[in-house]
Amino acid sequence: MNQKNPIILVVAFDGYQQIEYLDTKNTLEKAGFTVKTASTVKGAALAKDGSTCAVDFKLEEIDPKTCAGVFLIGGPGAMDDLNSLKMHAVIQKVFAAGKPCGAICISTRILAEAGILQGKKATGWDGDHKLAEIYAKHGITYIKTPVVIDSNIITAQGPDDANEFGKAIISIIY
Repeated sequence: MNQKNPIILVVAFDGYQQIEYLDTKNTLEKAGFTVKTASTVKGAALAKDGSTCAVDFKLEEIDPKTCAGVFLIGGPGAMDDLNSLKMHAVIQKVFAAGKPCGAICISTRILAEAGILQGKKATGWDGDHKLAEIYAKHGITYIKTPVVIDSNIITAQGPDDANEFGKAIISIIY
């Protein structure tokens, strides 16, 4: 496979979900894709289990022209760290450029807040039973399945679905 541009996985700098990150990343790399990691700052991002990953890019360094797609990883730190105007602007630029994008777990709510899921079908983490209400507020059809692909946007429910999330990313980038 000849992949020129990397797939970007975005993690919270403090509190990303390590299974979602590692399983998605491993699935993509086994398929021959180059994967880079982005967050709010460079350094070693801290997962909820205490493990770390190296951050290659700050959010503002993500350029839709030089990436194959951008996908947000969930975890307890995601909403505090990534649900920002800066992240919304990045994902809106990626979406506007026609590049694949998506999110897993609670991070699907960030896509909703950014406005790119309006009129789309999506899934996500619903442990607090608020997802249907959040999605309805943003004009999104909530589908209670592990992974949903709607055009070039992929959403997934959580850690158990990370491999399928990775496979779905492959299916729309390949």
